[in-house]
Amino acid sequence: MSPVIKKKGEKFTFQSKYLLFILTILCCILLVVTYTTDIFDKPLNYAVNYIIVPYQKGISAIGSRMSAKKDELVNIRDLIEENANLKQKIADLEDENTRLLQDKYELNNLRSLFELDASYEGYEKTGARVIYKEAGNWFSDFIIDKGQNDGIELNMNVVCGNGLVGYVSMVGPDWSRVTSIISDGTNVSAMVISSSDNLIVSGSLDLINDGVISFSQLIDEESVVGIGDKVVTSNISDRYMPGILIGYISEINPDAEYYFMNETLRSLFYDGKWDFEKCEKHSLFASQGDYPIKGLHVLLKALPRVKKDYPDVKLYVSGNKITGEDSLKKKILIGSYGKYLLKLIKEGNLEENVVFLGSLNASKMKERYLASNAFISPSMMENSPNSVGEAMLLSMPVITSDVGGVRNLLSDEEGYIYPSLDEDALVDSIKKCFESNGSESQKEMCEKSGKKARITHDADTNYRRLLEIYKSIAEK
Repeated sequence: MSPVIKKKGEKFTFQSKYLLFILTILCCILLVVTYTTDIFDKPLNYAVNYIIVPYQKGISAIGSRMSAKKDELVNIRDLIEENANLKQKIADLEDENTRLLQDKYELNNLRSLFELDASYEGYEKTGARVIYKEAGNWFSDFIIDKGQNDGIELNMNVVCGNGLVGYVSMVGPDWSRVTSIISDGTNVSAMVISSSDNLIVSGSLDLINDGVISFSQLIDEESVVGIGDKVVTSNISDRYMPGILIGYISEINPDAEYYFMNETLRSLFYDGKWDFEKCEKHSLFASQGDYPIKGLHVLLKALPRVKKDYPDVKLYVSGNKITGEDSLKKKILIGSYGKYLLKLIKEGNLEENVVFLGSLNASKMKERYLASNAFISPSMMENSPNSVGEAMLLSMPVITSDVGGVRNLLSDEEGYIYPSLDEDALVDSIKKCFESNGSESQKEMCEKSGKKARITHDADTNYRRLLEIYKSIAEK
């Protein structure tokens, strides 16, 4: 059918077989021309170089970028998964490390406790944990989780890390309060291991910020004590067991200057004089005995032997009644040293021979001095005991241990001096005093003692010396 041309407004149609025939003829002509001539080479090359090739490069670059992006996305997904796995492994390792650190901490604690047990093998020990303490790095009191139900008692020692921490100051059923040795006003009778010299370690919450506490009353006559020397509790403490480590000497002031000055005593004792005829025969007076350093336990050990020769011997002790005789409350709260004294009294059958007077004022003290056969000072550590000086001022017999500055106060011709802690010598001194009762030799001894005391303790002389000291210090 031939093509049909219709009028305007009518649809134009062209049969496809004619179009296919025309295109076939055109392609054949182009093949012949292309094969036999190069008429199309330059235009085609131009089209390829400037149109097709850049287009192809662009498509290739886009494809490469998309492929790289795909690989990158795959790598990111793998990295995210790997990171999650690593985080889980880190969390597991941290948990394991925490457990290992806890085990290490517990092992170190157990090792410390083992070393502590080995260091103080002779002492019975109970483990405890701190359940409450004051804020800050240093604190004067804290609470532990052991009490009366666990056998804890007042004044028991508390140690940690091989060193002394403090003592039990209050006890509950299942808790206890511990007062540390760094507390203000806390004093510990101590000893330097290298020289066996005694000293007093005093607590101070101000000094502890520097990691130290102070000591005093160290009598190092041979200058053998040095930096680094170990300091432990002494064997004359009423509260602390002997040999517990306190610390080490960190500083000694070699430039410290000592100004000597005698003491002026209470004015009441400058008047009056002891009379043998008016005293209670075979009676002794000790002005203190409420803590071990005063040596009352040594005297109580010696007294039964004196009693064999002098059954009426009587010992009067002034000061705090630590044996709990005042009230039921004090009997319940009696300390370890008080219990020890009561034990010695009972074992020595001294219930009728020992009288605890309690605290006395100066007037009552003077009456007790004058009413006694002799004054006795069994101390294990002293400086210049005022009680000895007061007894000397009253010109009465004085029996004293040879400690501190005692020999600066009186000599063997002026009193009965015996080696400290020597019970045999103490018994001999008491007996010698009683045997000399009323004799001329004893009267002469008392006269010498009183005369020397009035020189040593002369108030005017001591006042002038005090002014000299202040003047010397002011001029430096």
